[in-house]
Amino acid sequence: LIEVELVRWLVRPGDAVSRGQGLAEVMSDKATMEVPAPFAGTVTGLSAAPGTKVKVGQVFLTYDPVGDPAADGTE
Repeated sequence: LIEVELVRWLVRPGDAVSRGQGLAEVMSDKATMEVPAPFAGTVTGLSAAPGTKVKVGQVFLTYDPVGDPAADGTE
């Protein structure tokens, strides 16, 4: 798997998210899946538009963590 297509955003900048909450839907090989939040925080930016190809490992969303992610075992 080298890249996926961003289908739609499930969050907007300023949204508070919880660990495991869906951030975006992506499609690979005609299968659509949600990208979950690895930790709780607040979305600060979206850097891809729906329909865009995103490489695996590419940053396409930024958000600030709430608390210390290492403390809850998410790192």
